[in-house]
Amino acid sequence: MIPAVAVVDVPPADSVRLDVEVQKVTPLDTLKIRGMTPLRYRVRDIVERQKLTTGRFMDSSQVERHADVASAISELAGNRCVSRLWIDGLQIRGSLLEMKYEIRLLKPSEIGEMEWYRRGAPIEFGGGSCTLVVWTKRALPH
Repeated sequence: MIPAVAVVDVPPADSVRLDVEVQKVTPLDTLKIRGMTPLRYRVRDIVERQKLTTGRFMDSSQVERHADVASAISELAGNRCVSRLWIDGLQIRGSLLEMKYEIRLLKPSEIGEMEWYRRGAPIEFGGGSCTLVVWTKRALPH
């Protein structure tokens, strides 16, 4: 029912009769909203970048064939430079030594997708050259 409001004066030690008319709520039809989760947008964006063919890509099955992530990166980047590192959408800032440390912390079984751009990385990754983008399985839908 829709809430009703009434103002009533009740004298001390007395009572008052009050009639309040309540109305039914008009039910609305079920509303269904369909949208993509942020994780689904991320996968869509990766697929769109693959279509541009400006980078090289390696999926989880390809990474898992390697003993470590560094080996997979060597295959992906062809032993070329990696001067910018992004993991799960966050840029890892620091020296080459610090980036190598971050890479060593990753296991091949944790990687969902890797992208490498020799030059012209997408603007969301700084647009520069020698950019490695790593997506762990945590950051991608299963």
